[in-house]
Amino acid sequence: MNRELSLKILIHIRRVCKTNTVSNTAFRGFGAPQGMLVAENYIEAIAHKLNLDIDHIREINLYEEGQKTPYHQKVIDYHVPTMLQRIKVDVDYERRKKEIEQFNRENRWRKKGLALVPTKFGLAFVSKPRFARIQSFP
Repeated sequence: MNRELSLKILIHIRRVCKTNTVSNTAFRGFGAPQGMLVAENYIEAIAHKLNLDIDHIREINLYEEGQKTPYHQKVIDYHVPTMLQRIKVDVDYERRKKEIEQFNRENRWRKKGLALVPTKFGLAFVSKPRFARIQSFP
């Protein structure tokens, strides 16, 4: 499983995700999107079990400069922690997160969500990452 997070814990979770609508878009990536969904479930379960903020779990499991990826690529010139902090400030993440938590406490049936998920999509047949894609949804 290749994520921006370097997980040191492996937990097996079996859960089927169903929706009542189709996405009408391609869901591909050679299994990576599905693996990232599973990894996010690991992180959520760990945060819940340890009673810690999920963003804290993500942050403490980020790659570190010089560490090697599962594809044996050395992590160099690594700016993801700095970028995450800047994004949090730029979008007023903590304030928005608190507002959503309050909304969810006050509404039994209607829920909102907000996530900041650092993800790296590595390809085993490419020697070096060639590009980065950053998406921000209001």
